Amino acid sequence: MVAGTIPLIATTPGIKLLGPLPGDLQSTLTYTAVLMANTSQRDTAEGFIKFLVSPEAKEIFAANGAK
Repeated sequence: MVAGTIPLIATTPGIKLLGPLPGDLQSTLTYTAVLMANTSQRDTAEGFIKFLVSPEAKEIFAANGAK
C-alpha cells in the first residue's frame, strides 16, 4: 500500500486508486502562480494563469482527480 497524490495515482497505469484517506489523515496542496517581474512573455504567462483558474481547466483537473 502506498499513499500519494490522487491525480498521480489516478493517472498512473497499473495503479488502482482506492479512495482518499480519512479526513484527519488527508492534506491538501496549494499552488500559487505568479508572473516574474522581468518576463519577456507577459501576455503568454497571464493567459496561462487565467486558463488555470478557468472552468475548462477546473474540469480537466477534476477529470484527473484534483479538486
